[in-house]
Amino acid sequence: MGVWDNAKAKKEKNDILIKQMKENNQLFGATVKYSGGHREVSKACDGVLVINKLGVYFRPGITQVIYIPIEAITSAEYIDGTQISKDVTLTRLLLFNIFAFGLKKKKVDQHHFIVITYMENGMMNKIIFENKKAPEAVGAIMQAKQENRSVECNIAVTQEVLPSSQANEVSSNSIPDQIRQLAELKNEGILTEDEFNLKKSELLARL
Repeated sequence: MGVWDNAKAKKEKNDILIKQMKENNQLFGATVKYSGGHREVSKACDGVLVINKLGVYFRPGITQVIYIPIEAITSAEYIDGTQISKDVTLTRLLLFNIFAFGLKKKKVDQHHFIVITYMENGMMNKIIFENKKAPEAVGAIMQAKQENRSVECNIAVTQEVLPSSQANEVSSNSIPDQIRQLAELKNEGILTEDEFNLKKSELLARL
């Protein structure tokens, strides 16, 4: 696959993620400061953070979307500047030094961070955002994870009643084909809208 094909595939994926982000009800949305942790964003920057039942979306620019599926998230924490300064792992991830401008302890305490721990390709990662509404963002993630657990239980039951031949056919096809087959299951009433969206987001995360 050439450079052009890679760029085209990335754009198509981002377009799907943006649509997915907009079509599902927001549990949280705000402009935040990206503070470090993700391999695709090398500089601290402002961007839009959106949380819905499918996961966490961060847009550092018009065309780029960083997506973390809700099922990949293992924890979400709210910590202030003083707490983060005492954590060696987190301070190494920060793309700036919160003490660089001679900030007093009182001002450091006023920095509110969202720390999301998630799994990607078998590796544990952390991504950090700063926003005064950090507690609300963490609460939204916890709510989404709770909803996700309920949906996963329903999906597990559905998969048990699918014929084995149909299950094997789904696993052997390409991701777009799998999404189309999931859509057929939704249209037949086997999967709910929420279950379909969850499985679709899992498949898109593999692209």
